[in-house]
Amino acid sequence: MSPTRRFFRCPECLSVWATDTKEDDMPAAGCPYACGYADAPEDLGRVNAAGRLHHHTGQRPPCDSACVYAQGPNCVCSCLGANHGGGRLALIDTFADHGTPRMRFLCAPKSAPQAVARATEWRAMVRMVGRAMDRTAPELAALLQARRAGWLSDSDFSRMRGLQALAHGWITARIRRTHAGRMKAALRILDALADTPAGAQ
Repeated sequence: MSPTRRFFRCPECLSVWATDTKEDDMPAAGCPYACGYADAPEDLGRVNAAGRLHHHTGQRPPCDSACVYAQGPNCVCSCLGANHGGGRLALIDTFADHGTPRMRFLCAPKSAPQAVARATEWRAMVRMVGRAMDRTAPELAALLQARRAGWLSDSDFSRMRGLQALAHGWITARIRRTHAGRMKAALRILDALADTPAGAQ
């Protein structure tokens, strides 16, 4: 069986890797891929599968660096997938995590410092927003319970919907594909939570 190029993305540092792997060589359920660095042995997070390489038929533009360093599996150029993601092929290190085998992607030396910086900044932001959300969680739970019991005043209903919107906004912020975009969205949520009576405590 010939290898299939697969793409993976780390939700914390946002690095993207490609691997050429045969189906039989894919890790078992107990051996997940993780994000890691040659100069930073600790894992920065478990990566998400981003899909298998596939190419489109029809009119195809010339292949260029956008294809070679693609961040996803869709190839639309004249190489028909031959070059797609080749610039992101990853080194993989197998290691034991408390006795559990895991496979870790290793970033190229030039990209590792930026990836570590993004992940570190994002983790700090996640902690800050999480603490702010925790302060408003009891109030939201009480409002939802009161609504299920039958009735909320206009002001309480507006407050409930506002807190729900912030919670949904946080979910959306966490899946943004650029670091600048998710940080900007997270700061807006943090500012909004700080302006609420519970968030200002």
